[in-house]
Amino acid sequence: MNEIVAKERNYVITTALAMIAITILLLAFSLWYVNRSVIRPVKKLSETAENYCSENNDVVHHAFEKLQIGSNDEISQLLSSMKKMEADMNTNINTLIDTKVALKESQELAIKDALTGIRNKTAYDHEVKKLEADLADGFNEFGLAMVDLNYLKKTNDTYGHEKGNISIRRLCMLVCEVFEHSPVFRIGGDEFIVVLKNRDYRGVDQLIESFNEHLEQVQNDDTLQPREKISAAIGYYKFD
Repeated sequence: MNEIVAKERNYVITTALAMIAITILLLAFSLWYVNRSVIRPVKKLSETAENYCSENNDVVHHAFEKLQIGSNDEISQLLSSMKKMEADMNTNINTLIDTKVALKESQELAIKDALTGIRNKTAYDHEVKKLEADLADGFNEFGLAMVDLNYLKKTNDTYGHEKGNISIRRLCMLVCEVFEHSPVFRIGGDEFIVVLKNRDYRGVDQLIESFNEHLEQVQNDDTLQPREKISAAIGYYKFD
């Protein structure tokens, strides 16, 4: 009887140990499977979503597109939905970027003179508003120089408007070259305004003299045709 009882006890202990071992193995396998199939994929999706929101929203992203989850369950379907959402968002972002670029280009064109490439009357009106704001803040060290192309009508009537346009561009280049530290605006057909500030404001007399010397050199250049010898009047006034 003692031997039978001992065998039964050993059998029970062995069976119990085997069941415990099997249970532990099943639990370990279940945890491994849940971690591989659920926890890690969900964690990947969560981290990707967090990083996605923290990055620059003005550029396209491919974070979800790069994710690979090898399962055929709801998580895989969720990833597919996230990839589609990301593709749609990238399309919208590209559209917004294109719109922003087009809007910026149109704004630049709105204040750009088509003939000379410098700022136009609209830009000058904006500059006047800035000057008024500066005056309200106590800034008053600025001046205006006005340049007028002479004989434009005669050039147009004699040689044609294209040659007149060339004269306007030649004068514009000279004005921008002499007043290189100041904004230059074309406010009319043959009229330019320079907003004098800082260095150009303090040295305006020397700049006017330099401008007239350039014109004199053009007038005395025998290699130029009469229509190429531009002439202009210039005057300035400092704010009082």
